[in-house]
Amino acid sequence: LPPPHCAPFSLAAAREGAISPGGFKPLSRAWPPLPAARALAAHIASSGLDQLTPQHVVLALALANDAERSSGWSEWVVAIKDFLLVSLADERVAPVSAQACALLANVLREDMVAALPTLGNALRMVFPNAPEACQRACLDLLARLEEAGEPFPAGLRQLAAALPPEL
Repeated sequence: LPPPHCAPFSLAAAREGAISPGGFKPLSRAWPPLPAARALAAHIASSGLDQLTPQHVVLALALANDAERSSGWSEWVVAIKDFLLVSLADERVAPVSAQACALLANVLREDMVAALPTLGNALRMVFPNAPEACQRACLDLLARLEEAGEPFPAGLRQLAAALPPEL
C-alpha cells in the first residue's frame, strides 16, 4: 500500500492529465508516446521473454491510450500484439491485456485484424482450463471486438470456424 501521504495511482486520473500529490505526471506528458512504445517493444524483444510481466502490460495499456493511425504505431502493434494476446492466458495481466488489445483494435484495426490467428491460439490456451479471470478477459475482448464493427465480426466468425468445437 502507498504511504498515507500519497494518493493511490489512478489510471483514469492519469489519462485526464491530473498530477497526483506525489508528483507523477501522465505517461504521455513524461515521455513522447511513440518513442516510449518503441523502447518498450525493443526491450521486450531483446529480453527473450516468453511472456510479458505485469509492468510491461500496464505500460502497453498506457501507451495504447496514445496510439494513433500511423506507420510508427502500426509497427509497434506488429511488434507487441503477439505478446499482448498470449498474456490473455496469464491471470495476473489478462484483463489489462484485453483492455490494451481492445483500445488498439479501435485505432489500428487492420493490424489487430491481422492478429486474429494469434488470438485463436490464445483462446486455445485459455479455454477450457485456464483460470476464470483469463476466460472473462477473453470473452470481454471478443465482445469489444464484435462491438467495434467490421472487419472484426467477419474475422471473428472465421476464427470461430477454425477453432475446435469443444471451445
